Amino acid sequence: MSSSLREYIALIVEKVRSQTFDLNVFKSITDPIKSYAYARSHLKLIGKGSSRMVFEFNSKSVLKVAYNDAGLAQNKKEISVNSDPSASFAIARIHASDKNGLWVIVEAVRPINGMPEFSKLLGTDTNFYMFMQYARSGDLSELEGRALELATALVGLVKRHGLAWFDVDNEEHWGKTADGRVVLLDYGEELNEN
Repeated sequence: MSSSLREYIALIVEKVRSQTFDLNVFKSITDPIKSYAYARSHLKLIGKGSSRMVFEFNSKSVLKVAYNDAGLAQNKKEISVNSDPSASFAIARIHASDKNGLWVIVEAVRPINGMPEFSKLLGTDTNFYMFMQYARSGDLSELEGRALELATALVGLVKRHGLAWFDVDNEEHWGKTADGRVVLLDYGEELNEN
């Protein structure tokens, strides 16, 4: 980020710092830099990726704000996938979003504390890596219960929406919801992998 852009963001942040977060005001912002600055000045930053910032929106939701074209594409992808009725079993639910992909408010997801917890949450002895191997191969015959339901939903989402396996089989992209569901929380476009 250039120094002039940082200065611009700092001015915007300073201007709105004393105000409280207002979703209607936030929704009216169409500039990615101003959107980021508004969120940054009102909400706690909890994560940053290569294309989006993640803020604590409330105790049950996070706000993902795109700050480049890749972030816009990723938010649009999440919005699209979330519209699939079968997706709710396998991904974090979107509560609200910008029609242009500037931001999404998503169900809060906490990290899974190691792979034993992954297996416990799914009620299986299968570890994360074997689960992904079964899902990638499409051979789900070794899975049952919640593990089978999740793998079935996941394989369908990858096929229907072109999710990238390198995102899907990254254990850091998985988490648990407040109600104990194991969900994919970070995914993007298919990049011609085989």
